[in-house]
Parts: sequence; C-alpha cells; structure tokens
Amino acid sequence: TCEFKEGKAEKPTFTIIATSKFWCDVLRGKEDPVASFMMGKYKITGNIMESQKLAKIAKQFRGKYTL
Repeated sequence: TCEFKEGKAEKPTFTIIATSKFWCDVLRGKEDPVASFMMGKYKITGNIMESQKLAKIAKQFRGKYTL
C-alpha cells in the first residue's frame, strides 16, 4: 500500500523529504528518482530498499495524468 499525504505518519516504512514540485517532475518523467536521490535532490529516512519500489510506481504514472 502506498499513501501520499502531508505531515507525519505514525509508523512509516520510509519517509521522503522533498518538494511537491520535485515529485510532480518525477511523475512527469522529468526527474529520475534513483539518480535524483544519489545527487541529493531529496532525502529518505527509514527503509531505503523499500523506497526503491516507488521508482516503479512513478513510471506507471508517466503520461497518464495531468499534474
């Protein structure tokens, strides 16, 4: 299950610290989530390995939704 919301969750598997503009660019395909993480464009706390699944989810959004 994946939930996007502002604020703090009680027990998140991982937390992404980034701007909403950055994540819209990821979903549009303008930013690569893995490369961007390595370049320090956003931060992850918690289970980094689980967060890699988000890259697959982001690819499913590309071109399907207007952001």
